[in-house]
Amino acid sequence: MSHRILSVGALVACIGSSLLPGSALAQEASLEQRLRELEGAYTELLVRDREKTREMERLRGEVSALRQGRRDAAAPAAQAHPHEHGHAGSHDHAHDHAHDRTHAATDGGDVLLESGGLRVYVPSVGLDLVGYRDDSSQDLEARLGTLRGFGHAHGGEEEHEHAQLEDGFNLRHAEVGFAAEAIGFGRAQVLINAGEDGVELEEAFVQSDPIAGIAAFKAGKFRSAFGYFNQYHSPEWKFADAPLAHFLLFGDHGLEGTGVQAVLTPPGLPVRVGLEVFQGGGETIFSRNDAAGKVEEPSVYVGWVKGNVFEQGPNSLDLGFAGGFGRHQEVHAEENEQEKLKGDAWFLSPGFTFFRRGDGPFGAGDVAIKGEYVYRVKDLANVDNGEPLESLQDGYYLEAAYGFAPRFEAGLRWEQAGLINETTEGDATEDFGRSWRAGGFFAFNPVRWTRVGVQANYGSYDFDDGRAEVFQALGRVVFQFGPHFH
Repeated sequence: MSHRILSVGALVACIGSSLLPGSALAQEASLEQRLRELEGAYTELLVRDREKTREMERLRGEVSALRQGRRDAAAPAAQAHPHEHGHAGSHDHAHDHAHDRTHAATDGGDVLLESGGLRVYVPSVGLDLVGYRDDSSQDLEARLGTLRGFGHAHGGEEEHEHAQLEDGFNLRHAEVGFAAEAIGFGRAQVLINAGEDGVELEEAFVQSDPIAGIAAFKAGKFRSAFGYFNQYHSPEWKFADAPLAHFLLFGDHGLEGTGVQAVLTPPGLPVRVGLEVFQGGGETIFSRNDAAGKVEEPSVYVGWVKGNVFEQGPNSLDLGFAGGFGRHQEVHAEENEQEKLKGDAWFLSPGFTFFRRGDGPFGAGDVAIKGEYVYRVKDLANVDNGEPLESLQDGYYLEAAYGFAPRFEAGLRWEQAGLINETTEGDATEDFGRSWRAGGFFAFNPVRWTRVGVQANYGSYDFDDGRAEVFQALGRVVFQFGPHFH
C-alpha cells in the first residue's frame, strides 16, 4: 500500500511540475516517460499483489488444516467433509483425525467447476489391490464367518462361507465417486464400487451444512458414523484387513443402510452427538429374511457420542460411545426343514483414539493409537413354536501406527473375539471358545495418492472341527485420488 501511495504522489508531483513555465515539449516528453515508468511500476505492484494474495491464501489453508488436524486428532468418525486424500490408506489411523471434521477446506485442484454458488468436484477414484496367502489347509478367509458362536449357525449346523480375501490377487475395491456442493447449504455424493463380485451402489446421500452451527443432517444410503472404523472403505484402511471383531459382529460391509442421520454439535463443547435411523437389512446384525415374516421398517436405530477430552500441543485424545437397537431375523437350514427366528438385536461399543502429530514432514513422527470394544446381543424366538434363543458375543481390537520416516510407517494390532461367546436355546446354554489374532504392517507412501504395503498376521481360531492356528501374508497397493465426503 505504501508503494502505491508513493507512486500516486510522484505522479501528482510530475503533473504539477508540468504547469510551471518552461519548454512545453520537453516537459511533455518527460511527463510521458515518467507516466510510462509509473504505469509499469503500478502494473508490477498489481502482479506482485496477486501473487502474494495467492500465497497468503495457500498458507492460510495449510495453517487452518494443521490447526483443525490437532483439534480433531482422534476423531475420525465424522460427518461430511470433502478432502483430497492424503496418503492413500492412511485415513483410519494416523490421519483419521482429518475425517472427523464437519467440513474441511479442499485444495483448489479438487474443484472441477464452480459457478453461482455450485461447486462440482473432480471424480474420486479408489483402488485396493491385495495379494493374499495363508498356510491353512482350508481357506481361512472363507471360514472366518463360521467361527463358533458368531455366524448365523449354532449347534454345529452348516453356515454360509464368504471370503474377504482369496489366495492370490484380489481386486477388493474399485470405487468411483462423484460429489457436488451447494456452497453454504450442503453437498451430495455418489460412490459406485465395481469389485470382483459385480457393480454396486456403495453410497449415495445428500448432507446439509450445520444449521445455526449446531445440527447437520444426512439422508440416503451411507455407512453409520459410530466408532472409529465403521464408516471407512477399504482403500482408507491402514491395515489390509478389517478388525476381526468388527467383521464378525457387523459383517463384511459393516453397519450401513438407507436412512437418515442427524449430528448435533453443542455450542462451546468439543462433543458431537449422532442419531441415525436405517431401513434395516444388515449382514450379521439387523438382518432380514422374508421367510421369517414381515418386519415394519425402518427398524434400526443407532446413537453415538464422541468428544475430544484432551488436547495439548500436538497431542489429542478422543473418546466415544455408541449403541444400536433393531429388529433381526435368521433362517437356518435344519435336516428336513427350516428354523425361522425373529426378534431383536442390540450392541454397545466404547472406543478411543489418540493422535500425536510429529515434527517431521510427510507423517514422520506421527503416532496414532486406537481401540474399540463391541458387545452384541441377539434376542430371538422360533417363529413356529416360540422357543427363545439368545446369543451373546463380543470382541475388541487395539492398534498403533508410527511414522518412522518421511512417507514410511509401521503398525501393530492385537485383537480378540469371543471373550463372551454363548448361545442359549430354550433351557440349554452352549459356550464357545475365543479367537485371537496379532498382526503388523509396513507401508510406503511414495506420493499422497498411492500406498504400497506388506502385512503379516498370526492367529488362533475356534472352529467346529477344532482350533486352527494360521499365518497370513498380505501385500497391498492402494491408489486413492480426489475429494471424499463422510
